[in-house]
Amino acid sequence: MKKTHRIILNLLKKSVFGNDFVFNAEMISEAEWEEMLKFSIEQGIAPVLMTEIEKLPKTILPHKNVLLKWFGYKMSWTVQYKRKFILSCDFANSLEQNGVKCLVLKGFTTASYYPIPETRVFGDLDCFLVSSNVDIEKPMFEIGNEVARKMGYIVEDAGYKHTHIHYKNLLIENHKYFTNFNETKQGVEIERLLRHLVLDGKSQRLGNTNLWKPSPEFNVIFLLKHSLGDFIANDMALKSLYDWAMFLKAEQNNIDWDRMFSLLEKCKLKHFFFLMTETCIAYLGLDFHVRGLSDIYQRAMVDDMINDVLHKPSVDSGHLNLWQKIPNILKRFKRQYKYRKIETENVFTLICNTITFSSFLHRKVTLD
Repeated sequence: MKKTHRIILNLLKKSVFGNDFVFNAEMISEAEWEEMLKFSIEQGIAPVLMTEIEKLPKTILPHKNVLLKWFGYKMSWTVQYKRKFILSCDFANSLEQNGVKCLVLKGFTTASYYPIPETRVFGDLDCFLVSSNVDIEKPMFEIGNEVARKMGYIVEDAGYKHTHIHYKNLLIENHKYFTNFNETKQGVEIERLLRHLVLDGKSQRLGNTNLWKPSPEFNVIFLLKHSLGDFIANDMALKSLYDWAMFLKAEQNNIDWDRMFSLLEKCKLKHFFFLMTETCIAYLGLDFHVRGLSDIYQRAMVDDMINDVLHKPSVDSGHLNLWQKIPNILKRFKRQYKYRKIETENVFTLICNTITFSSFLHRKVTLD
């Protein structure tokens, strides 16, 4: 493992452990600090690392010029975070006045588990809207779009999964569905389960706002499913592992694990659950008290996961044309076979769906 990668993992481990972890100081060159800044921005963890760097002894702090770059990025993101938070609360207040409750997917929800929420990097506001009437817990996707239009904001169709609402300088993804389930049997089961869990009435208000975070049970399934898609596509970042570690650290004692393991088995996510969790234990210092089926994975697979995350491509494949995407699609098939033990569908089904549901062929999907 590269020296810079090892140092970054130790800084993240220090954040997960808290003050109980003693950072193993190493002499770090200015070039290495520059490399770590660039890498941590790509991995979505720069503000978290800067928080830990500020606590290091002065003798090993980076040169002033490099330190200012780290500090500047953290402050810039903090300003963005606060702006997004104010606009999100403003939007949620408008929804609440129309009988709609705004459940936040990832974003501010996962940020609430961070030692400092403002250090969690994200782009837009992903939300799932339900009735604010506790006696009528039902999806309010269309009503949310109507409310946004009445307020004068642009609502764009962004595919079968969600719409884009342009609210001032904030992009909001109003979700009709949680996942790209593509009408596969397993995908539909997971989507239905997530809908059941999000409507279970166990959501919690984020502070004193009208933003809500779904139940821990929902987040177990949702975070795993989202991370699995990124991992198979070789696009999972350290941010996802850190999200998972901080989530489990906060919520592990609030979950009925017998029931949860049964749901994970049904969703075929149990293997990936243990792979993610054991990787966080091994490399981020997560103290997870609920152990059980750790023999279903091999340590080599944990090492493969962290290696893949540390070496994920930094190119955004979303703007490539079909011919440019073909090498990535072939690599994805190779990874699906390599990690077939953690996939929710067999490789042949996944190949067919990758082709059928590519961005070049638009199909209408339903849960029916």
